[in-house]
Amino acid sequence: MSLINLTLQKSYVVMNIFKGKFTNTDNKNIIKVLLQSIDVFEILSNYYLAKINSTIVFGILRESEAFSILKHPTELITITSGNGSIEIIALNTSNQWYRIFHHFYGRSGCRRIIPGYFLCVDYRGRAMMVAAVEKYRYIYLIGESKQSIISALPIEIQKSKSLIYNICNLKNSLGNPIFSTIEVDKSMGIKGLDNPNINTTSRFIIFYELDLGLSMMITIFIDKINLSNSMIIPLEEKSRHSPGCLIAGDSKIILKNSRLLDVQTPNFSRLDTKKTFNTSFINTFNISFNNESLQFVQSELGDIFLINYTDFSKHPILRLLYLQTIYPSKKIIVLNRYYLYAISTENYDIIYKIEKTSLKATLVNESPLVCLKSSSIYYPIVFKFSQLKVFSIVKKLFKINPVTFGIINRDKLKRGSSRISLCIGYGLMSRLIIMEFGYTTRVISKSSFSKTPLKIWTVQLTLQRLEYPLVVISFSNTTLSFSVDQAIREEHYAGIIGSSATLFCAVFNNDLILQINKNFLRVIYPNHKIKIWKCPNKKNISLACANNLQVVLKLNDNILLYFELMNQQLQYIDNINIKEQITSIDISKKIIKNNLEEYLGIVINNKKLFFLSLKKEMLFNALFSYHMPVNCVNLKIMEVVNQIHICVSFSNGAIMIMKTDNSLKYLSQPFMRFLGEKVCSFSTIEGNNLNKLIILADKTFLGFFEKNYYIMKPLAFKGFDDVSSISLKGIQALAGIISENMYIVSIIIDDSLFSYYSVNMFARASYIVNYNHYSKSIIIQNEIYKNQNIKMNDSIKMFNGIQILDFHLKKQNFFLTIQKNEKVLCEQIVNYKVKNKILSFILLGTKLLKSYRGYLYLFKFSKEACRIHYIHRTFVDGPPLCITRSNNHIIIGSLGKIHVYKIGKKKLLKIFEKSIYNSYIIKILCLFNRIIILDFNEGLLIGTKTWNPLFIKLYYSSLEGRLSTRIINLDFDTFLICDIIGNIIITRITQPQSIKMTIDPTLKQNSQTHIKIGFVSKIASYFINEMIVTMMKFKFYNWKEQLIVYFTLNGTIGCLFPIQKKSENLLLKNIMINLRNNVLNLTPYNILLYRSSYYPSKHIIDGDYCISYINLIDEQKKSLSSHLKVNPKSLERFLSELKFRIL
Repeated sequence: MSLINLTLQKSYVVMNIFKGKFTNTDNKNIIKVLLQSIDVFEILSNYYLAKINSTIVFGILRESEAFSILKHPTELITITSGNGSIEIIALNTSNQWYRIFHHFYGRSGCRRIIPGYFLCVDYRGRAMMVAAVEKYRYIYLIGESKQSIISALPIEIQKSKSLIYNICNLKNSLGNPIFSTIEVDKSMGIKGLDNPNINTTSRFIIFYELDLGLSMMITIFIDKINLSNSMIIPLEEKSRHSPGCLIAGDSKIILKNSRLLDVQTPNFSRLDTKKTFNTSFINTFNISFNNESLQFVQSELGDIFLINYTDFSKHPILRLLYLQTIYPSKKIIVLNRYYLYAISTENYDIIYKIEKTSLKATLVNESPLVCLKSSSIYYPIVFKFSQLKVFSIVKKLFKINPVTFGIINRDKLKRGSSRISLCIGYGLMSRLIIMEFGYTTRVISKSSFSKTPLKIWTVQLTLQRLEYPLVVISFSNTTLSFSVDQAIREEHYAGIIGSSATLFCAVFNNDLILQINKNFLRVIYPNHKIKIWKCPNKKNISLACANNLQVVLKLNDNILLYFELMNQQLQYIDNINIKEQITSIDISKKIIKNNLEEYLGIVINNKKLFFLSLKKEMLFNALFSYHMPVNCVNLKIMEVVNQIHICVSFSNGAIMIMKTDNSLKYLSQPFMRFLGEKVCSFSTIEGNNLNKLIILADKTFLGFFEKNYYIMKPLAFKGFDDVSSISLKGIQALAGIISENMYIVSIIIDDSLFSYYSVNMFARASYIVNYNHYSKSIIIQNEIYKNQNIKMNDSIKMFNGIQILDFHLKKQNFFLTIQKNEKVLCEQIVNYKVKNKILSFILLGTKLLKSYRGYLYLFKFSKEACRIHYIHRTFVDGPPLCITRSNNHIIIGSLGKIHVYKIGKKKLLKIFEKSIYNSYIIKILCLFNRIIILDFNEGLLIGTKTWNPLFIKLYYSSLEGRLSTRIINLDFDTFLICDIIGNIIITRITQPQSIKMTIDPTLKQNSQTHIKIGFVSKIASYFINEMIVTMMKFKFYNWKEQLIVYFTLNGTIGCLFPIQKKSENLLLKNIMINLRNNVLNLTPYNILLYRSSYYPSKHIIDGDYCISYINLIDEQKKSLSSHLKVNPKSLERFLSELKFRIL
């Protein structure tokens, strides 16, 4: 048995972004380089980014650049990875990436001497430089061979005693490429380690010219700079100072050129900071405005400046024009002339619009010697402040990042649905995200009734040339009808009788209404004329089905009656006695609505599925019958893409979907799935194509037929008792009933697995626990809210608090603050049962900010009153790092010690203490008489414990858990550990063996003794390239497999679960082998085997890599499936259902 790793939601942290022509279409494209994938988007007219392709890239991506060369129709991308390689890739005609060039220049591993940390490409596509932090650099000459294949010639350059801080290509009118770097002389840094300004005094700006003829690098300019956090901004090629650059840093910008003295802006600072606080610049972009290129820069605080250079022959002046403060961004690109796309450092990616009139008003022609107006943000030095809004937000694209804590709970009030709670962000941008698997829904309206409705239908009418939907709801003895327009009103003029319960209601022949109850059948005409057919011999109707022209009724004695619509008149045709108990009947709805259906489907209680003919010459003749494995309950027949789909639900909560043709001679491709404990019923969303199936189970599922298989996802909403589709002004929605309420909800169909909504918080949250059926949560928050660089106060203080949040009302019920000079390090909620009453306590471990002392707080939590009461604070010798409960004892792990406490009547009582040398205890697990300690410095420590008398004995250790932050137990001897780098390790503890050992051979007496020695063996490992914040065992449903869910700092939600079948295990391993050998990957072969320089992958299958088979072209799919000896469609279906196996 092996584990498989699947990413349920990938991280949307963007490392780099490019805009250009990467495909063969006329539209421009956006390329987002993520942590482990490259996404291609197309820019639409409304500035919506439509995803074209997403390709997994293995390894640690370091840098990436886009460039173009002559005679190549599209732009190219070069990427460097942490394994010491560089590649040039491009998109083919089918929008698949292919490799043009690859070079491996270093050993595997992320070290500072391996090139790849810095990458720069010549703006004309002639050469590129790849550099390490120190020592090694490579220059690649890019050209085309006779076969028109792009090739590159590497030139190795070694330069010791220098550290690179930044690299850039300079635009120039000369023939050779010129690169600029900011470097630090390491020898000067070593001599002056006690110099506090060493970061600025030893920095140099260097210009390198690459001689294309001699293939040599020549230093043409070098100068010392006194700026920290410097950014190089190249000048335009048409500039008279080219080749040259602007260096931005320390609240000023300097113009550097080999032929001109330095020109710089004066220092500046904000009014809300100290004068000694230096603002760094993090971003730059330029736009073309009125045939002039404008260069903008953004500071780390989000301020946007325009760089204005006035070229006087004797006194050139460089000044900044302050425009506006927006969100700080990693990178800003220009979508078109006046639209910007910003990768924000906060929770949003934002599209801005440049207001032309506002920008034109700020660009006034003034003499640089005239005193400018002062800004309300900055000291009045050289800034002009405009109250006009230059950048306006067009659209915000929300992203979940960074995650500080995550947890999954099952909502018992929503029929067992699972929800994910994520705490993201810092400060005022912190939020609580509630996620649920399924399509996002928006409630349009909600109505309540005094009685519980049984069934609901929607019909579309034409009345006085106004089309509006009609909602018909049946109760136990009445029927109500409502018209849905701008408001929901009860309808009395549609002809629906309300004195009895309705069994069936639908639109008949486009302009008639068909209403059926247990005694009669009513046809309502547009002129309010009504025709009624009554049941003979005092019999009752129990089941009914109809399409546009046909009606079939089932009486209580299992007699079927058949009707047809002829000349706008409903005619009785014939009847048949089935003589067996019928549970469901259905007739297909033709896409061509003027044709009669030729067969009828019947479900019989003794595991039989019948099809009867409806042709006049062979009416009610049995066509075919099928035996099912379980008792059938409900039936739905629909036509999808010229095929007949038969949907059957069983008494055990499972469904089966089969395909057939009009001949009904065979049933093919059965699709079976268990959806819950409730017996499923069916409905459809009607349109031009009846290809959307609604399944009412414990939750409401929506099924799409794509690529020869069904994709089923639930709605992120309460499970409907009955539902029907409704169209409101072009918006597809659902009208459904839940207990005594009617909801009308719209559905947002997208590629995301989860829907979410957010609740604002005002500080970073470190822990959350849900209670009261998921309606309320306890949130523990701690964050530094005063920085020493801010002018308000020099002291550093913490914000610590506990709040109770109500999700339904989205408001704070209770809030409690703790000491501001302490920081919360750990937390735990413990429950005790006293006199058949559960008492809940909250334990918080804090540390003084300027001391190694700590405190342990004890709070009592009242669920009924939603209040938290402070009880006691206990001093702890050393900061408490983790809290664990075992029996009635509280175990605290700190620096070098373990403390054991017991909760008394009014305070915590200390009963035991044990010292562990050089330990930094992250987590403590107690399993029966075994204690497992996760030490950040020393790894795993395993021992035994006894409570009477209290004693802890450690008998062996392992280095496997060093640098680890999380641990969970899979069983008594197996544990899963994750470290700060991104490695996941599964270890097993062997049984301790008793061996003889001589204590001192010089002693005359017998000095041999028996000691127990055990080992911790690594049985599986994997690398996810992200830091895991939270990890837990969970089941999304009771009948699903148990899995390990983890949340990373960058917003990735992944899981590990076992593959039980040996055949599936071998198939997935063979898929990985064939993908490596037969498919061209964007990273070299060795990185697929060793995704980390610390642990090689072992016994864990990369599910994301296997699922990438679905995105291959048809030729590659056929080639791989021929090697695997598997049908391509069956293989694609198996891989597409891997995620839905656990969700």
